[in-house]
Amino acid sequence: MALGWTPQSLRHRIVLSVVAGLASILLLYGLVALWTLRESTRSAYAERVTLATALAYHVSHVLTYDLILLEREVAQLDVRPGTPLDAGQRQRLANLHLRMGMVATLTLADVSGTAMWTEPERADIAIGSPLRHPSVQLALTTGRSQVSEWTSQEAGGTVFACLAVPLRDAKGQLSGVLMAEIDPANEALHLMPSSDFDAGIHAQLVNSAGILLAGSASPYPRDTAEHMALLSGLLTARTTGYRLHTAGSPFGVLGLGGHIVAYAPIPVLPSWGIVIEQPRDALVAAPRRLAVRLGAFGVLAVMMAAVVTWSDVTQVVRPIVQLTAAAERFASGRLDTPVDTKAITRTDEVGILARSFETMRHRLRASLSEIAAWNRELESRVAARTAEVEARSRETAVLYARLQARERERAELLQRYMAGQEEERRQLAQELHDETSQALATLRLGLERIAADTTAPTGVRRLAYQLQGVAAQTLAAVHRLAVELRPSVLDDVGLVAAIERSLQECARRTGITGDFESVGVEGLRLIPAAEAAVYRITQAALTNVVQHAQAKHVSVLLERRGDKLVVVVEDDGHGFDLEAVRNAPLEKRLGLAGMEERAALIGAVLTIETAPGAGSSVFLEVPLELNVRKVIKGEAHDQATSRAR
Repeated sequence: MALGWTPQSLRHRIVLSVVAGLASILLLYGLVALWTLRESTRSAYAERVTLATALAYHVSHVLTYDLILLEREVAQLDVRPGTPLDAGQRQRLANLHLRMGMVATLTLADVSGTAMWTEPERADIAIGSPLRHPSVQLALTTGRSQVSEWTSQEAGGTVFACLAVPLRDAKGQLSGVLMAEIDPANEALHLMPSSDFDAGIHAQLVNSAGILLAGSASPYPRDTAEHMALLSGLLTARTTGYRLHTAGSPFGVLGLGGHIVAYAPIPVLPSWGIVIEQPRDALVAAPRRLAVRLGAFGVLAVMMAAVVTWSDVTQVVRPIVQLTAAAERFASGRLDTPVDTKAITRTDEVGILARSFETMRHRLRASLSEIAAWNRELESRVAARTAEVEARSRETAVLYARLQARERERAELLQRYMAGQEEERRQLAQELHDETSQALATLRLGLERIAADTTAPTGVRRLAYQLQGVAAQTLAAVHRLAVELRPSVLDDVGLVAAIERSLQECARRTGITGDFESVGVEGLRLIPAAEAAVYRITQAALTNVVQHAQAKHVSVLLERRGDKLVVVVEDDGHGFDLEAVRNAPLEKRLGLAGMEERAALIGAVLTIETAPGAGSSVFLEVPLELNVRKVIKGEAHDQATSRAR
């Protein structure tokens, strides 16, 4: 063909273009799904570490509670070396054993290590010499309570948690130690869950040697040594974390198979820790199913698109080939053969084109006399078109008036949106002031009572005093946040006074000198949305001066210029590269973006003039036609009455 193309090439190009476009979209979705899968997997790993940490804090809380019980009891004991315990002291110690749930072996020893009292008094309890316990030695050496691990050879190598609290006589001298041996495997302690979690999660309490102290047995007993080797770094550093065990799994290199091993040390006894084990397939089953489904859907979608596109393009290309042949005949002067009637009867664009070709054929066959007739009719048609153009011009004017009305409606809607946003800020500020501030004040009073309670331990009172200061600081921060969310100064004194006060507060807080001037704005009140926007933009400009400009002086001008309110904020700082800031990512130019967005919402124009080393000037032009407050007579009367009061 003379046109230099074939229907096959056109068909192939269209199909390939559609398939390539769809494949690109699906590839993008696939990349997003893969990224989401990885993020979900990392989050799942972090959740297992969090679970291990929570269990570790639970075990630490149990041991700490028992240690506190021992310390309280020691404070009431008066033990003298060489003097046996009286009946009352023995009864107090027996009651202590009951309060601890009868899960511990209590021993009272003097400074020489001689056991003066043991509960329960059973022959099958073998504690050995108290001085052999590291916690007892440290308690007698340092004079402070200690928690350590103790492996009792007399009890067949059982590992205990040993709690030791030193005793002092009336002169403050060490007179002995009260020791408690706790078997972590005792189910009455409830240190570990009584059964495994769902989804194959197994929890264990182990020591630094990898010995299982409590919890369920590992579902991977042959991998226990490998698990401890994986966790060796965490055990040595005594820190939380997780490791992936893929040894022996044929899919380990692909991120499949194996299982996760999370670890968290016990805060009060760092040589012990919690180990969480779970198969990776169960952990990331849902994200992987999603990835497989997305992949299958993508392949199916591409295949269906190719088939549908090929069928549709074939229906379009066939009549185009016929029309191309007709065009070649017309170009060679053969006008006797009409266009294919099947193509003419079509109702789509191809049918329109075919009918146009047929009309062109008839016109080309017309005589030259018709050309003259067309020339005569040309003037009348020009006149008709001129009238049509004039009518279109009038329609355009009407449409332009409607467009202006729609623009005003849009401005009113945007202003209502800003008013609603400010109302939400006000409600949030009110909730912070009424509920959060009251809760913090109550917390502060409670901490003050604890700090003033002379019967409380010194450490608790000191901590309560410190937390009291933190509560006071938090209460002040909440109050400041509530004021910043919805400053009442706009409602109290109006926009001009509010901006002047904001400048004065900025100067007082930062030491930057500032001056304020207002021209022709007496009695001018904007609608609430516009006042809030102008105030926020000015406040943001002052904040940028304080945080970035390193300026020594800043000035603010409010001036009414005709039908506009002009706000100018200038500083003598080091300025900045405006284009570089505009081209920066959004998170690095949120302040400037927020100012421009607020200006656009009220139909204002925001202009910034700056250069490195030349200071900065912010110009805001607010149209008063859309933003001035229109006060009806009733409102004016109410305002006058309010001012009179």
